[in-house]
Amino acid sequence: MRIWTISFALGICLALQFPAIPTAYGAWLLLPALVVMRLHWLRPLAACLLGACWCLWRADLVLSDHLPAAIEGKDVLIRGSIQGIPLQTDLGTRFDLLVEHMQAPSGRRLVAPGKVRLNWYRGSAKLIPGETWQFKVRLKQPRGFSNPGSFDYEFWLFQNRIRATGYVRPAQ
Repeated sequence: MRIWTISFALGICLALQFPAIPTAYGAWLLLPALVVMRLHWLRPLAACLLGACWCLWRADLVLSDHLPAAIEGKDVLIRGSIQGIPLQTDLGTRFDLLVEHMQAPSGRRLVAPGKVRLNWYRGSAKLIPGETWQFKVRLKQPRGFSNPGSFDYEFWLFQNRIRATGYVRPAQ
């Protein structure tokens, strides 16, 4: 059992070395692993292969809820619940919103990206965690500076599963 666990973990470590997530055809690697599991002496290799497939499957799930490029920089209507404690500053409020519903100005329903970080400049309403709000917002993909040795904001957003950033548009 120990060798199986070590082999599975080794497969995860190997999958993390890939420069990109393989396409869905990589799932076909799972079939030989299941066949090899029947052979006792090749079970560590099968466990390694299963660990790599499991890691790639989980990575694909996390990355699949991204903001569609077609709506980046355009006004959309979103509804969701406030996550965490909003930060009040002199310029406005910064908060995270777990998006439940998103639609284009034309009324067409869009795929919600999950959690987004929003700024509400000159917003006067008090936001309470857990409340459901609806806003007209302008969203963009998370970006950050990539200076060596400095704080990696984009990676921090990724770790916290924040899939888009943006700001609340004024009501018109």
